[in-house]
Amino acid sequence: IPVGQMVSGEIVNVVDSISSRENMRDAKLIHMKHESGAEFLMPLTGTIKKAIGGIEGVKGNIGKTLAVIRQPDGETEKYGGKKKVFMFDVFISE
Repeated sequence: IPVGQMVSGEIVNVVDSISSRENMRDAKLIHMKHESGAEFLMPLTGTIKKAIGGIEGVKGNIGKTLAVIRQPDGETEKYGGKKKVFMFDVFISE
């Protein structure tokens, strides 16, 4: 998602990563449905997890619309060193 752009859709479910990379096997994806009917998977990033209340928070919002706006990358000291992380503004419908 380019910086400044928005992605939105109805939360359908939280699913396991489809990646074959070993370091991504525990990752989760948000199964979403766009208003056009197209379905897609979006990574459940740390920023989104924190904003919604973790995996259970996302599951508790199934059926609601999630909208995220990509912000410039941030940095984290997690894992013993600086690491770039994706940043989003996160919105959930009522």
